[in-house]
Amino acid sequence: MSNRFQVNLTGLVEVLSRNLYSGPKVFVRELLQNGFDAITARQKLDPNCAAQISFRSYGDKKLVVSDTGIGLTLEQAKDLLASIGATSKRDELGLARTEFIGQFGIGLLSCFMVTQTIVVYSQNAETVGAPIICWKGYGDGTWDVSVVSEAEVPAEFNGPGTTIILEATGAEPLFNKTALVNLVLEYGAHLPVSITVADEISSEQLGAAAFPWELELIEQEKWCSANFGFHPFAKIPLQLGSSQTVGMAFVLPEGAHPGQSLKHHVYVQNMLVSKTVTNLVPDWAYFVRVVVDSKFLKPTASRESLFDDELLEEVKESIGETVRGWLVNLSNQDMEKFVKFMRAHIVGMKALSVHDQQTREMLKSSIPYETTLGFFTLEEIINRTNAIIYTQTKDDFRAIEAVAAAQEILVINGGYAFDEQVFAQLKLDYPQVEVREVKVSEILAALESLPVTEEINFITFLEYASQALASQKVDVVIRNFLPASLPMVYLPQPGGAGREIEKKAQAQATGAFAGLIGHIAAAAPAESRSQVVFNGQSSVVNQLANLADPQTIELAVRGFFVQAILNGHHPMTPEVKQWSTQVFAELISRQLTANRKSDEERN
Repeated sequence: MSNRFQVNLTGLVEVLSRNLYSGPKVFVRELLQNGFDAITARQKLDPNCAAQISFRSYGDKKLVVSDTGIGLTLEQAKDLLASIGATSKRDELGLARTEFIGQFGIGLLSCFMVTQTIVVYSQNAETVGAPIICWKGYGDGTWDVSVVSEAEVPAEFNGPGTTIILEATGAEPLFNKTALVNLVLEYGAHLPVSITVADEISSEQLGAAAFPWELELIEQEKWCSANFGFHPFAKIPLQLGSSQTVGMAFVLPEGAHPGQSLKHHVYVQNMLVSKTVTNLVPDWAYFVRVVVDSKFLKPTASRESLFDDELLEEVKESIGETVRGWLVNLSNQDMEKFVKFMRAHIVGMKALSVHDQQTREMLKSSIPYETTLGFFTLEEIINRTNAIIYTQTKDDFRAIEAVAAAQEILVINGGYAFDEQVFAQLKLDYPQVEVREVKVSEILAALESLPVTEEINFITFLEYASQALASQKVDVVIRNFLPASLPMVYLPQPGGAGREIEKKAQAQATGAFAGLIGHIAAAAPAESRSQVVFNGQSSVVNQLANLADPQTIELAVRGFFVQAILNGHHPMTPEVKQWSTQVFAELISRQLTANRKSDEERN
């Protein structure tokens, strides 16, 4: 007598094939999982029992799969698919995989995507001489079960254990030996059992393959190249505590960027879940590809992704902590390699840190920034000055670098991508820290004023210099500063980036800091114009100050200005461009004329 499943089998298989599983080939994974679960259950009774799964192909039309597992009793066979969905412990389709018999039944469901008839022969290992049962399930939603004699079982059955016979109905050649070998290697290569795939001509022995982190170093790199498509910059071992997750993170040498969807390999209890998991690693760690095997991570019913639960979040956080630890150790122990890493990934790290506070903290503590006094991390700079004072462009930094360094003023080169945004976010993270663009006035204030008795000697020169540069709308002053070999420094008026940060901080600040920031903003004086600062210690400037020739002074001053603009890569007005082609020619011409007159007078 046939029995009906307590589900609409046709509808359920439709759900499985179209909405749950990625395709019919997953039936191989489910049969491997069933066999491995059954062997694991039997090993609890007999640790020395055989651990074998075999796939026997009869062309494209017939497949026989056997295992040496625990086997089924008659009552278990009757319940095999009769009450799917009745458990109170449900996954997203109500298909719980919480114990052996339930898992076995759900695994068989996937076979209905490739066959209309499933025949199961099984003998339970718990009782000596247990009967051999035969369970048959049909695509029309019926099934029957009976006890059979040894004479009725197929040659492949050698109980205790289970043998499953499938007759193919689809056109896709999934039952041939080549396809089966590839699928077994994809899903079950690391299962700690012997897996045989055979046909009438030959057989292959598979299973028990080492995971990448169990290989020698050179083999790990080969695995990464073969599976992830790149030669790793570095390899980070993963040991993730309570989840009993182990694995390895391979660091990309280049090419990735935040927002790029990187796919990771995940195994659960040695069985592949997916090679396309995207929610295993924190977004900020976009520069690693990961392969892991976990004892406790929970696959979804399809076993092709992971449940987004607390344990997954814990694993993700642990991976992030491990990668951060690697970065910090690298910066402390191998600066040359750390610099290479940062050259490849710094833009992405900064971009991500704008939106991720943990990344900002890592960036703040481990990544050196160029400053006028050398390379320091932002954390070192804050501890030293309680401020982040920076230039908005690399050109502005080069313009003040030598002068600021000589006066021991610490200014950060903030001219690289995302620097300004990172600084702005740090201002919000640490309201007590001053964060702004460098001001012309503070560089000028750090330069030594000349005594009045000495400054008098430069009054006429400064008047001529102001007239020569009047069209550039700059203030011309004189100071003593180092290096003495530098006759003039151009201090461009910074843009409004610093003030934008201050406005943003003021808008988002709360409590006491809101009032403090607002008070500072209100009291801040307006910035002066760009400054041209002549060096009172420069011999050339002193010679010009003693020269009674306004035209030569004008040419020299404009020449210094052109040189400063060119060195700083500042934009040139049409007039300055004209000076750049005329000044030095006129100076040379004037010198040649003076030399000729001198020679004539001597003769």
